[in-house]
Amino acid sequence: FKYNTKRQNYYDRLREDEKNIALRIKYLANYIEYELAGRPMVFMDESWINKNCRPSKCWHDGTGDTVEKVPPGKGPRWILIGAGTKDGWVPNSFRMWKGNVASEDYHSEMNSSVFYDWVHNYLLPNVAPNSVIVIDRATYHLALTEDSVGAAQTWKKQKLLDWILENGIVNADGILYTQEALERLKKPDLWVICHDNKPVKKYKIHEWMKTWNGNHGTDIKVNILPIAHPQLNPIEMLWGWIKRDVAANNHDFSMVTIERLTRAKVAALDGAWWAKACAKSDRFAVNSIEADDVQFEGEEEAGSDDELVENGENSEED
Repeated sequence: FKYNTKRQNYYDRLREDEKNIALRIKYLANYIEYELAGRPMVFMDESWINKNCRPSKCWHDGTGDTVEKVPPGKGPRWILIGAGTKDGWVPNSFRMWKGNVASEDYHSEMNSSVFYDWVHNYLLPNVAPNSVIVIDRATYHLALTEDSVGAAQTWKKQKLLDWILENGIVNADGILYTQEALERLKKPDLWVICHDNKPVKKYKIHEWMKTWNGNHGTDIKVNILPIAHPQLNPIEMLWGWIKRDVAANNHDFSMVTIERLTRAKVAALDGAWWAKACAKSDRFAVNSIEADDVQFEGEEEAGSDDELVENGENSEED
């Protein structure tokens, strides 16, 4: 035991959850397969920059005379979205717009329809026909298709009953539930039936790719990152470099200046920077594969609970 602030946090625990380990193994297996096939990897993500951003440290003499006067609060923000490969930014993929001041979470600025527009108008037309689009598990990235949205526990009893009838759910004997039989049940019983018969998840992003590929003769794939693994997404490093540069040069705290600094830094981060970030991410991926192999070999042989050893530095999580 050590008495300090460096303790395991929520994301540390989530990262090594059994289900998330399975997601990581699946992602990395796909990653290696696509790499060996020579498919270009396209890494995308969203982020934000606040108007009043400044470095957390500065030189000063302990008085207010040598400290820059920073406005209170974070101020309004710019929302950023973009994508790139080891060769640089995907042309025309970087976009930025003013965010909603009333919302604390920049993710609220995105939704499935905004994401759909960006994917179809700025991303897919500008990537190679055999690309692999790497996305994280943001809600708007993984919006479900209409036919795979199951019932919700918050629904009223009648709506749960209707859902069971509309989906032709059968009982343990393989017989269709009737309205008369369902009306005799209480709401918790109806919810159990709905929960036990929830449809297989199907994501809109896969349907979009299928339609795009069919219409354009391409073969674009999607690879979904595990939860809380920014190290596997090189663009996270790009966002970090951009934010640090903008914060260091933000002296008049205006949205116009933030936009100018951001666009200038994006333009400066060319293919060499992307290659550096992708190489670092690839090393983390390889180390993760080796660590997972060691962990599962140990579990098979001795049933050990050895925790996964992660290699590489954590980049900033958005």
